[in-house]
Amino acid sequence: LEAALPASIRDQVDFVLVSFDPERDTPEVLAAYRARQSLDPTRWCLLTGRPDDVRDLAAILGIRYAKDARG
Repeated sequence: LEAALPASIRDQVDFVLVSFDPERDTPEVLAAYRARQSLDPTRWCLLTGRPDDVRDLAAILGIRYAKDARG
């Protein structure tokens, strides 16, 4: 995603990634993901939250999701 941005604006954009799987995506798991993907922590904010808060955010954003066999 970041690499797809034009170089002229890339340094002006920050990113927020919100997990909709708070049971598995703990802060530690998200930190490891950020490291594996070489995401700059000054530009990428990876968030998780309590299940009720995640559902509320999804509803506000109009995102529908459901657990499948893989979790």
